[in-house]
Amino acid sequence: MTERVLHIAYLPPTGYVHPLSNALNAATSPRAKQALEKWYGEGVGSIALALSSKLAMLSVTVARLNRSLNSLRRDVASNPRASDALAEQKALPLTDAGLAYDVLVDIDAFVFEFRSAYEILGKFLAAVHRAIEEKPPTEAELLAMLESKGVPTAWTTILREKRKRLFHEKPPWIAYQIDSLAPFSAREVFTSGA
Repeated sequence: MTERVLHIAYLPPTGYVHPLSNALNAATSPRAKQALEKWYGEGVGSIALALSSKLAMLSVTVARLNRSLNSLRRDVASNPRASDALAEQKALPLTDAGLAYDVLVDIDAFVFEFRSAYEILGKFLAAVHRAIEEKPPTEAELLAMLESKGVPTAWTTILREKRKRLFHEKPPWIAYQIDSLAPFSAREVFTSGA
């Protein structure tokens, strides 16, 4: 009996891949035609689709992280034991005990997907440069270009180092820097696990 497989269509909502391939398709220059051949022949399109998928996954991860952080904030803000825990400098037991782990999993997923998308983006940029027969910029050159345009890049080092710690040593823990309990006004603080 032959194995039958039904594949699922992944149609990422990000919109940069098609404009790039359409521009190459519409161009009449021999260099553009050669780049288009490499786009398909050397797998540039596959990397582009992988990046589009990663960016869509990252969007889902961010939405989940925001929802879980909002749920955590509501739990802390409405928790009648928050005042005592703060005064006694003790950890606050949540009303929903599983919520803290939901947040930790969502943070973990966000860091993983963000770093993964960043790495695939680097591969995509290198592949596009090779397709148009230009030397791909190094990561340092790309970061310098972004900095020159006013885009902060310090987060790339922080992400790399924190990712290693989060995945290989300790998960993050969430605390709140409290400005006021009533009305609740606070900022999330991510600390190293105990």
